[in-house]
Amino acid sequence: MHDQLWWIFAFISSLLTAAIYLMGQYVAMPALQKTFWRGFIPLLCLTPALLFIEWPSAPLFYAATITTAFIASFTDTKNFEAAARFGAGTAIRMKPFIIWLVFALWFMLHSDARQALLNSPQILWGTLACLLIGAISASYMHKCPVSRKALAFYIPIIMLGACIDILNKTAMDASGLLGGIILYAWIQALLITIITAVAHRPDAAGCGTAGIPPSIFARIRQTFKYGVVIGALFLFANLSKNAAMSYTVNPSYVTAIIVTGPVWVSAYYKTIKHTEAVNIWAGYGLIISALGLILMTNH
Repeated sequence: MHDQLWWIFAFISSLLTAAIYLMGQYVAMPALQKTFWRGFIPLLCLTPALLFIEWPSAPLFYAATITTAFIASFTDTKNFEAAARFGAGTAIRMKPFIIWLVFALWFMLHSDARQALLNSPQILWGTLACLLIGAISASYMHKCPVSRKALAFYIPIIMLGACIDILNKTAMDASGLLGGIILYAWIQALLITIITAVAHRPDAAGCGTAGIPPSIFARIRQTFKYGVVIGALFLFANLSKNAAMSYTVNPSYVTAIIVTGPVWVSAYYKTIKHTEAVNIWAGYGLIISALGLILMTNH
């Protein structure tokens, strides 16, 4: 029964991810600074929980988690930068290609999951159809051009994003449920906080206080409230995603649900009477794909 809860946590993560994109759109803050808060607030919130969880013993968990932290510190910053540079619509159109890459990698790497699908050809083809509908629908959700420059910028993010989802699932499989979910998020938060703080080095004309990144600390009063919101959204989005990854048999299923985020962004725009060029049928396709995927995997 609990194995069927993955899609609930994935939908929660999708909603929170949509909110993160909206914060990225409306909050005027450097991309690296947003990534700092994305790590710092979860770090503060999760540290007390370390006293009450069982730490995973498998070295694979720590190897996968540390690797994703370094990757995420780069990709999260680039995602914020892409939204500001090319527009949120272009960024959202590029992300669905991660679905197929994650599915293919996990299908090749995980023999048990591969054999289970091969033993049920109807489920296999139904799942592939749902993933295809979801990827195509998400790609056409926003009617905006994708330039060669945007494509070149985003290809590394797509590749690294797929690696994150694979490693996320690997870490969850190598740990206990609660300990893995919390410690994964905490280690990521710790390393991302350190990496982004070090990256904000003062320039030659900086504040003159060695070791204190001015872009983070000089305006902390003005940015604190936005940083707390960004950090809180990432905290709950990541915990929900980790829980979904713990319960799912294939990480691409979680990825497919999370890319329904454009539907929630469009729903928000509609409530505030903001006009955007979206394909309503693509939105329906995303929802149908997600529901079909849930049905397929529950069988």
